[in-house]
Amino acid sequence: MKNLNTIISLLFLVVAGSLVQSCTWFKKAGAATPTTGGIPKPGDEDMTYKMDTLEWRDDTSKPPIKTDGKEDPYVPPVSTDNTGTATHLKETYDISLLLPFYSDRFSDSSGMYSKSNFALDYYAGMKIALDSLAKTGLKLNFNVWDTQKDYLNFQDLLNKKEIRNADVIIGPAEKDNIGVATNFVKGKNITLVSPYYPSLDLAADCPNFVQVNPSLKAHCEAITSHIKARYKPEQVVMVCREKDNEASRFSYFQQALSAKGGSARFQEYIVADESATLFKTDVASLYKTGTTVFVIPSWQESFVLAFLRKINETKGNREVIVYGMPQWLDNAQLSLDYYNSLQLRICTANFVHQDDPRAKAFRKAFFNKYGKIPGKDAFLGYDTMLMLGRMLGKYGTGFQQKFSMDRIKGLQSGFYFQPVASQTATTGSDRFDQVMKYENQYLFILKMEDYVLVSDEL
Repeated sequence: MKNLNTIISLLFLVVAGSLVQSCTWFKKAGAATPTTGGIPKPGDEDMTYKMDTLEWRDDTSKPPIKTDGKEDPYVPPVSTDNTGTATHLKETYDISLLLPFYSDRFSDSSGMYSKSNFALDYYAGMKIALDSLAKTGLKLNFNVWDTQKDYLNFQDLLNKKEIRNADVIIGPAEKDNIGVATNFVKGKNITLVSPYYPSLDLAADCPNFVQVNPSLKAHCEAITSHIKARYKPEQVVMVCREKDNEASRFSYFQQALSAKGGSARFQEYIVADESATLFKTDVASLYKTGTTVFVIPSWQESFVLAFLRKINETKGNREVIVYGMPQWLDNAQLSLDYYNSLQLRICTANFVHQDDPRAKAFRKAFFNKYGKIPGKDAFLGYDTMLMLGRMLGKYGTGFQQKFSMDRIKGLQSGFYFQPVASQTATTGSDRFDQVMKYENQYLFILKMEDYVLVSDEL
């Protein structure tokens, strides 16, 4: 079996460097359940996921929301001083990365299996961060495991000595495996960091669980905060389809608005049958005096494009602002003219400004090391590893308890983790004395300026 250095070398055309301190390359690891593994799409939670597409499952948690601030960008080094009140500082920390590399499907003739590309990019970005962290004196034992092997199950993998003794587990990505890993870390001094899965209904509370990818609810709250700072609630119209339970998303916005005080509500408009009703819709009746703010919490491409077209055709000289979801950024049919004529605002967890000198330096370093341009998975791996290194260096194990003390801005992702409160079974009210998980609340609102996407700050 080829080790990971060999695979990355063949894939990226150069030999990858060694990891910080000691590193164990691919171990014989457990297989995820092949029939249902993956991040679920809304309304179809058993579909195999596509890792370069953001996909959600609606969440019932109620964390506070923060949007992008104007703080200075985070730059290493990591301090190993006893900052704060951490009680578990160590000289060396053990980290295990669990991702589906599909190393057994690699061959010299056909190359790398396509489903492994996101994991390789993520890990390659992490390696550059690990090189930087090593220069700060932070000592890490880093172990890499392939969760897509067919001769062991995932539970057997978790029982490996290196994973049982880990301080931090990063991954897995597969839906079925996340639940198993969550149960595994409960009651242990192991922090489980989920880099991709955007929401999780935990069977029981797990304060060891750290969710890097903000939930749908967090995005809705960020949009509400952004709107509330600029417009009046009576200017807002929320629009979605009756299909796929899209209207249930309205409650996230209304709850976030209510939490800011007052009894005002956003207007709700549901398109019952997009093939018939949409094109008969009297959009003119939806326009408000002054600026009209449309919020469209849908990512069904044909519906989104049709409704944007309808607004564009009917708005005349009216001023219109349209808020949309991060999946819109991947819609190749979304005309650039809409960004300007409809003043699109898109909420997303990942954003790299094209002129950011730090991002340019990372792209150059990544290309020099691996012979390819880094994608968003490589940026995510780099940012996440630097964040974890900073937290371990400052606070030691159990660092998630100190998340409220740090707000970190990386090259592509920001990190502002907040505890998600447990809910009582009888009333559904929050129990802030118990933490269900920690969820990242750092989000960007993007707009177009001179045909370049920029972050529209609060």
